[in-house]
Amino acid sequence: MLKGELYKCIKSWKARVIMLIAIIFSLLHTFDAIFYTGTSDIKMNPFHPAYASFLNGISAKGLYRTYFMWIMPALFMLAYCNRSSTEKKTNTDIIYYTHIGREKYFWEKIKAAGIVACSINLIPNLISITLTIIFLHGKHGFEDVEMWSASETDPFVYWCVHNPYAAYVLFLLSNLIVTTLLGMMCQSIVFIVEDSRLSILVAIAIWMGIYFGNEYFFLTRIMQPFSANNTLQAFILKYVRYIPMVVAWVAVAYYKVVKKSDRI
Repeated sequence: MLKGELYKCIKSWKARVIMLIAIIFSLLHTFDAIFYTGTSDIKMNPFHPAYASFLNGISAKGLYRTYFMWIMPALFMLAYCNRSSTEKKTNTDIIYYTHIGREKYFWEKIKAAGIVACSINLIPNLISITLTIIFLHGKHGFEDVEMWSASETDPFVYWCVHNPYAAYVLFLLSNLIVTTLLGMMCQSIVFIVEDSRLSILVAIAIWMGIYFGNEYFFLTRIMQPFSANNTLQAFILKYVRYIPMVVAWVAVAYYKVVKKSDRI
């Protein structure tokens, strides 16, 4: 079923439009970060390719990365997650229950949602880093943070700035983990709420609350490299707080779909 779900998503015009939107955000940020300085007539920024990439939202004048992060739950819902709501309305889910069972149906949906979300985050970032490497090869700027000594900044930030590609890979993997979990949470919300539009509102409200709303979660610490006030402790702590919340949503959805459902 998983391959079939992913194939249907790839063939979906909605999923293709969503991916195009994500890529446009990435390109707008990337060319902004490459060519905009705002302080002089220099035609190209002196940024390190990893610093200028879409992964690092502060390297561009425009808030393209921020806008992309804000609407990620809606993108995931429209690209794939809301499909299960449509299936329930048309009783297609009962056909799946008959052939593969409720539990397998649930986990295949959850896994597919995570893969789709991961892809929507990965592809724009790969395009961005490729372009910044081409245009900014040999440049080493981090807006003067690279000039700070080890005693003037946190050891984790110092390591990131002086090992930029290693830091980029670390934070790219972290982004993929966060967005995969977010995709699973979005799918769980659809299972629980059973309404496409309301699910999007609920998911965005939760996401904005944990990503921007408070320091307790504030996922920038695990999603944006080269942040001057980050620490390794904060990096780890955000995962400790984020993962249980996602697990809780998945657990509630599992109970509703697999244990409590009386549709078959």
